[in-house]
Amino acid sequence: MKRKIKRRRLVRGSMIISTISVTLVLVILGIVALTSITAQRATDSIRANIGFVALVDDNASQQSIDSLEALLRSAPYVSELKYRTADEVLEHAKVLIDSSMLVPGINPFLPEYDVKVKAQWANSDSLHAIKLRLESMTAVYEDVRVQADMASNVNLTIHSVIMALLVVAGVMLLISFVLINNTVRMEVYSQRMVIHTMQYVGATRSFIRRPYIMSSVVSGLMAAVVASALLAVMLVAINARYTPVLQTVTWGYACLVFVALAVVGAILCALASWLATSKYLRKNYDEIFD
Repeated sequence: MKRKIKRRRLVRGSMIISTISVTLVLVILGIVALTSITAQRATDSIRANIGFVALVDDNASQQSIDSLEALLRSAPYVSELKYRTADEVLEHAKVLIDSSMLVPGINPFLPEYDVKVKAQWANSDSLHAIKLRLESMTAVYEDVRVQADMASNVNLTIHSVIMALLVVAGVMLLISFVLINNTVRMEVYSQRMVIHTMQYVGATRSFIRRPYIMSSVVSGLMAAVVASALLAVMLVAINARYTPVLQTVTWGYACLVFVALAVVGAILCALASWLATSKYLRKNYDEIFD
């Protein structure tokens, strides 16, 4: 009787340790995932402000100007189009430069189209192709000023950040599997005599594995629920104290991360349980005491 109580306590203790371990790992994986989403959304926001300025030639005919505007309004790469007259450009320039540099009564600026491109077009190659296309139009004055360098820097930065986060996520998955495998092995080790007895009386390997795998899956799902709750509290706390994080990482994205954590937790625990039970199913009676 005492042995049964002691064994139950050992199993219960190993399950608690396993669940806590999985929870901690899933919290870290969740933070990595949410950080990746934040970086991607922030980059899309920056890309949405990348574009170019096309100056309109004073000597261009109204027909050529209309053709330029029609092209820009129908272009698939345009997300926002704004036309500024020469006077509007001058008023905007007065805010940015010293007014003493301007000659009273003379406007040195030209009308312009300020164009913002869609995120998928915010790269140096696409912007260069757009630049060549527009500079061939008679209504455009000389060069089109594109923000190719900014686009290249943004894309390089986000690529580096995402690669670093993927490496971190990969390392965390490896560490989490090792940790989960060890904790699940402790639980199975406490039941090695039961496993050997069931095998001795003719139970199949799949029948013996099933309850341990199901128990591990439940443990993984419980860990995912706790980890998701902790991450949700963290998001609310950060949003309330610092910046409106939930405007970047919405609850929709957060729920996707929570579901992914549940799937990852269940799969990792099931795989670890399968490997641990398989180890003892392959051993004979003398080897299970090693």
